[in-house]
Amino acid sequence: MRRNWLHRLKKGPVARGLTLAALEGAVVGGMFAFVEAWMVPLLKVRLHTSDQLIGLLTVAPMLSATLLGPIAQPIIARLGGNKRTVTITCIIQVIAILGLSIPLHLAGAPWAMWAGLSCAMLVNAVGAVGGPAWMAWMGGMIPRSIRGRFTSNRAQIHHAARIAFALLFMGIMSRWTAAETWVGLQILIVIAVLSRIASTWLVVRSPEMPNRVVATTSSTSKLAQQEARDFATFMKSIHRSSLGRWTLVWAALHFGVMLAGPYFLVYWLETIERGGLGLADDPLRYTILVYTSAAIRLAVYPLVGRLVDHFGPTAMLRFAVAGIALVPMGWALTTSFPLLILTEMVSGFSWCIAECSVGVLLFSCSNDGAERARFIGYHQTVCALVIVVATLLGGQLLVLLPEFNGSHFRCLFLVSTALRLPAVLLALRWLPPLHGGQNLRGVWRLVPGLSPTITLSRGVMRTWRRPLPPDSRPPR
Repeated sequence: MRRNWLHRLKKGPVARGLTLAALEGAVVGGMFAFVEAWMVPLLKVRLHTSDQLIGLLTVAPMLSATLLGPIAQPIIARLGGNKRTVTITCIIQVIAILGLSIPLHLAGAPWAMWAGLSCAMLVNAVGAVGGPAWMAWMGGMIPRSIRGRFTSNRAQIHHAARIAFALLFMGIMSRWTAAETWVGLQILIVIAVLSRIASTWLVVRSPEMPNRVVATTSSTSKLAQQEARDFATFMKSIHRSSLGRWTLVWAALHFGVMLAGPYFLVYWLETIERGGLGLADDPLRYTILVYTSAAIRLAVYPLVGRLVDHFGPTAMLRFAVAGIALVPMGWALTTSFPLLILTEMVSGFSWCIAECSVGVLLFSCSNDGAERARFIGYHQTVCALVIVVATLLGGQLLVLLPEFNGSHFRCLFLVSTALRLPAVLLALRWLPPLHGGQNLRGVWRLVPGLSPTITLSRGVMRTWRRPLPPDSRPPR
């Protein structure tokens, strides 16, 4: 039986910090549910933002991460440390989301579209510093032996909250659709702001562990200390260190992913006549598509966290990259809603493995909090620069590519599939495989609830195979 969460809050700072981090992951789900699913409808439907400009929602924060990544650690130190930086980031996001109300109500003004786009970009752009600060803060708090499980458990709680908020938002937007009125989107903005305020309160109450510099044992940390003293050195040795190699794999994957990734929601909302799915007036199916992946992650996170702790994050990342590479093929080849749901299920399982693996790798890249923030900033810079280039290129290809199955979007999805394959090849070359033999024979014990069944079945099989006593053997 799980311990009572309130009891954990009264225990030591580590248990209290991890519990508050898990609770924060739940309450912030309202903000993320709004940002990932309803910010694009606000811009596209209410403010009439073009598809290419919506791509700036990805380009702007990634460009910010590219520029600020190498100097993230000094900025964090200047702002007062990891926890204080995260708190400032949260406050900025509250102001930016609340600021979306102004262009929403004054959509006819010539500046409204640019004001809304600026607020939307700011929400994600501040993560260029807030993200490394949070990872560095948590990396110093989470015990190494449970990083995979904590990452998966917190993500499971976070995704459950996001899905709950998504269902609430679906009901609100079904009553007040974006095409007819601003009322539904305004209600969502208020909920998102309250969600971030609540998470900020939990962040402020969370402890910050003192910096502990201990002996480095992992190959990633050793090589990082030797070969990543500054960003230029990190780039020169990126193909030699463990940190550099999986950063290259992750960046190569995101090049293919972000060619099409920022335009999936646009494709879903676009009219059928213009090559989309026409879901702008169908909040139910739109929400199902957006959150099928999240629902699958919610279901498999406990298993994935155990697998990452058992086999190691780099080995599991290898399998995730292969699965992610196949996802856009499904979107390119069919418009059948059941098959699209199946595609999103594959996507959810693959991204679940990838997110857990990369999260643990970032938590483990150094034992020193300041150094961890610096290495995360380097990793973020490489990936963000690739994402910026890929997103801009994808926006241009969306205009230049011919139609496939009556849609420019589907042709872009085919190109995205092809350009994810180099990441698969790099993963096969540089990331370790799962070891066979004894390790693989025990893998099913990691499935929650299955271990007693396996133990019982083995006992039955031993009894079945045990030689009978001589007097009980049947005559020949």
